[in-house]
Amino acid sequence: MENNKVLATQFTFLKRVMALNASDVSQKDSLISSPSSGNSVNWIVGHMIAVRDAILQALGAEKMASEEMEKLYNRGTPNVTSENAMDINKLIEMYNTGSDEIIKRLTENELTDKEAIETIAILSFHEAYHTGQIGLFRRLMGKEPKIK
Repeated sequence: MENNKVLATQFTFLKRVMALNASDVSQKDSLISSPSSGNSVNWIVGHMIAVRDAILQALGAEKMASEEMEKLYNRGTPNVTSENAMDINKLIEMYNTGSDEIIKRLTENELTDKEAIETIAILSFHEAYHTGQIGLFRRLMGKEPKIK
């Protein structure tokens, strides 16, 4: 259970960081892109949910992202717009629900499949990367950083 404990701790921490960084981010805020193009917070959160499906499936859980959502938020897709972006509050709710499911499954069941452990470890780093980006985006939105 040692692998599980470490991974569950990472996802618990990521959920807290997301809550801090995404707090008080409006739908309008979530669509702001960096000055040199790139994606928005809305796309980043949706992307993390779409990619998380590999984690959920490795843990024996159902996917969260619909095909429509995957078309908007998978790697390599263009940034979302005000016309097609999902509501940021719904995305954050999905993120939290997924976090709770991942943490629950890691806590309750010993994960022994080496490929699953590796997938989850790699994707936890992926989430840490993107969660940190959201902290930087707060500055582009004119908001105070939550983690100093």
